[in-house]
Amino acid sequence: LREANVPPHLGQHPTDWLMFLCPAKREIYGPHMDVLDPPQPGLGEVFRQTMRQMIYVHSKMMIVDDAYIIVGSANINERSMAGTRDTEIAVGCWQPSFNAFTPYGE
Repeated sequence: LREANVPPHLGQHPTDWLMFLCPAKREIYGPHMDVLDPPQPGLGEVFRQTMRQMIYVHSKMMIVDDAYIIVGSANINERSMAGTRDTEIAVGCWQPSFNAFTPYGE
């Protein structure tokens, strides 16, 4: 950031600009928990005690010419698009009022 001449008052450390989170889901205790192997010491024990599990998110985002955006987890391949294998989601959005000829809208 210093090399890009970002003013110091805007932050010079990557964590001033980025936030890393770990989404999680809460499990309901049931008989399925009794058949699991004992948790690993440390975070494994904490997750088992709080009944929380980490969720792995593999997402993509593409912005094209400030006019179109696609955000989601879907890949453009048979595995993702068939609807019978992976659970995927994506959304595409555009702003038809904002194009190259009317960049500030109509």
